[in-house]
Amino acid sequence: MEIDSREPFKIKVHALKTGDISFECPLGKVIMERKTPEDFLASLQDKSPNGSNRLERELLALKEKADIPILLIEGKFTLENIRGFRMLSIRNMLFAIKLNGIIVEFCNNAVQRAIELHNYLQKRKHKFLKELNG
Repeated sequence: MEIDSREPFKIKVHALKTGDISFECPLGKVIMERKTPEDFLASLQDKSPNGSNRLERELLALKEKADIPILLIEGKFTLENIRGFRMLSIRNMLFAIKLNGIIVEFCNNAVQRAIELHNYLQKRKHKFLKELNG
């Protein structure tokens, strides 16, 4: 990854307990879970002994720990990568995730999108968002 040296941006790379990318902004803690379409679908099938799947566990932790939880999906769902899932089922799952208060963003490059969102959230006052969030 390359970052312009003029950007006021410090990166620490280490294992995170929750999510793949994390930063603070004026609205609070942002945590992003990055998934490719293939990993998104595999995490639905990866069940624990209590019956929950990996995606449920990851998104529950994301929602509990973040003020702004974001699911970044890097790439697109295509007929080649949905592996027996119906496209309608995938769209409904993504809708349910949004209904549960997690922002779903599609992108081509998760790191680049994370930097864009970081810069956007750092440079704006977000008065409208603050009023909505109380």
